[in-house]
Amino acid sequence: MNAASQNLVPVTLELGGKSPVVISEGADMKVSAKRIMFGKTMNAGQICLAPDYVLIHKSKKDEFIKYSEEAIKEFYPTIKDNDDYTSIINERHFDRINSLIDDAKEKGADINQINPAGEDFSQQEFYKIPPTIITNTTEDMTVMHEEIFGPVLPVVEFDDVGHSRIAGLQWPSRARLSMAQGFAGERFLTFARRLPRIAGAVFLIGILAL
Repeated sequence: MNAASQNLVPVTLELGGKSPVVISEGADMKVSAKRIMFGKTMNAGQICLAPDYVLIHKSKKDEFIKYSEEAIKEFYPTIKDNDDYTSIINERHFDRINSLIDDAKEKGADINQINPAGEDFSQQEFYKIPPTIITNTTEDMTVMHEEIFGPVLPVVEFDDVGHSRIAGLQWPSRARLSMAQGFAGERFLTFARRLPRIAGAVFLIGILAL
């Protein structure tokens, strides 16, 4: 940027962030899970549109995980040698993403690796990481603060939309609300108005429809 500033040179910066999806108790969980996992696994989550983590009503967490597993089995019956499932771009980022998973596990999270064919990823030609859902998350986990940019999806449960991560008390400064599922009419507007000022937009229903 310093070199470009000395001349009339255009510079484009792609800034990272945390793009949560909020799912209320009224959402169609099968539809929501399928859309979210489609977005999370497109290019193995290495796109700016990928949802970073999920905020979900606690009564719907298990149902969401169930339908997420079904969606991945439909999208990718196999992963390791499947050309439709993208590899992480290089070893450095492969190690970075795995370190986020390891850190969460060490701090008490539950790790649910979705591996439909039960493949062994310890020996592989590429840098593939199966879709991984992290539950029982806490604020001290690195995965809740750094941009993931990979097929790893932390899940945060809430009782109501006053949860601290929704209300903005602990949101990363670069947060962008990616999707809101299960809100209707005035309830969605009330929810949106309670959000802090965030970069980007708030989408009702979703940005990736199947």
